[in-house]
Amino acid sequence: MPYPPPRVGESKPYPHRVTFEAKTDVQDEYGSVHPSWDLAFKTWADFEPLGGREFSVNARQAADATARFRIRFRPALLEDHAVENYRLQYIHKTWNVHAIYQRDGLNNELYIEASEVD
Repeated sequence: MPYPPPRVGESKPYPHRVTFEAKTDVQDEYGSVHPSWDLAFKTWADFEPLGGREFSVNARQAADATARFRIRFRPALLEDHAVENYRLQYIHKTWNVHAIYQRDGLNNELYIEASEVD
C-alpha cells in the first residue's frame, strides 16, 4: 500500500521497499525438519546503516554489517518469538532480525535491528 506523497521540501518517511519472510519448519521424506522461508508481507521502511566490520576467520576475510529498519506499526511483529521467526530481504540481500521494538509506546512505528547474512 503506497504512503501519501511528501509535501514540498520533505523527504519520504519510508522510502525503501522491504520484504519480510516468515520461517516455517518443513519435514522432508526422511523425517528431517528443515527451515523454509516464505513471504510474510512487503512494506515500506526507512533504512539506517549502523556500521560494519571486517575480520579474519580461518585465514579468510569476513565482514559483518548491521542496520536499523523503521516501519509502520505491525502488532504481529511484537508477538513472542517474532525475532526468531522473521528475516528481511532488502536490495537483494538477506538480513537476520535481532531485535524488534517500539520507542514511543504509541503504536506508530517499529524499529528492527538486523545484520546482513553472508
